[in-house]
Amino acid sequence: MVELTGGCVVLVTEAERIALVGPRVRELRHGQPVTVRGRVAPLPPDCPADRALLVTDLEDDLPFGRFQW
Repeated sequence: MVELTGGCVVLVTEAERIALVGPRVRELRHGQPVTVRGRVAPLPPDCPADRALLVTDLEDDLPFGRFQW
């Protein structure tokens, strides 16, 4: 599920919090379940996440977000 917090877009999964970066993240809404694909990216400063992902593809999904590296 997507969380918008402190200027960051964060994918909250059962295992971790992943900052989502790149132009595609502008399409996301708070609370939206989504699957994302992308590449490892630097974690933005002051972003409450465990790691970051440069999003290259996304789609609506089930209640818990998933990601692929």
